[in-house]
Amino acid sequence: MSKNERQDLVSDDVLLAWYDNIHIPDVVATSGIPTALRFEAVGPDAAPLPWLVVYPTDDINFTKSDEFNRMQPGGHPEIKGHMYPDLAKIDLRICERKYIHNAPGEKPGTHTLHSQLPQTLSHLRKDKICCGIEYVEKLDKAPGFRRATSYNLVSSLTEGASRRLALHEFETANIPWAGLAEARADPRSKELLSKAAVVDEYDYQLVTEAGDKTQAL
Repeated sequence: MSKNERQDLVSDDVLLAWYDNIHIPDVVATSGIPTALRFEAVGPDAAPLPWLVVYPTDDINFTKSDEFNRMQPGGHPEIKGHMYPDLAKIDLRICERKYIHNAPGEKPGTHTLHSQLPQTLSHLRKDKICCGIEYVEKLDKAPGFRRATSYNLVSSLTEGASRRLALHEFETANIPWAGLAEARADPRSKELLSKAAVVDEYDYQLVTEAGDKTQAL
């Protein structure tokens, strides 16, 4: 997640054009990260860091490789030679996928619901979705629901970052909040959620997709 903090140096439009047309192609050209999906926050309670980029990989240790670390996050004339970390506030997290639940059909969602949960949910079995299988089975009935994925945090640049992450994907233009509320009303879901409140919950719209588009989040 990130946000341009130096619009006096490079505008949002210019920075995003560089990201989509130069940085993302550089990343997906590597041997370890075949896919990139960039989302932008939407809705009245938009995320404070409105740009969310997800890079699925089969090898989580690739981020420690020489090939990965040779990539330059900036320095191009398109952004006046600046480095991206010098322009943007960045919340970089490396997460390991622990559980994935697919609704019927394989079409990826055009919006995703981004939920972060605190460390008090660490008592859950690590191979289960954040709120239990009952929760995601209820989500199957929500309009446009496609996929729910649960992750454990491996490392983060942000101190005190949530240890768990859940992404819910929908193909609809609007998040079906009534369907989410019904899923959360399940007794097992209520029991789990009573032990840990959701830290952040934001809506994002998919705006850029590059590389192998068959990869799941």
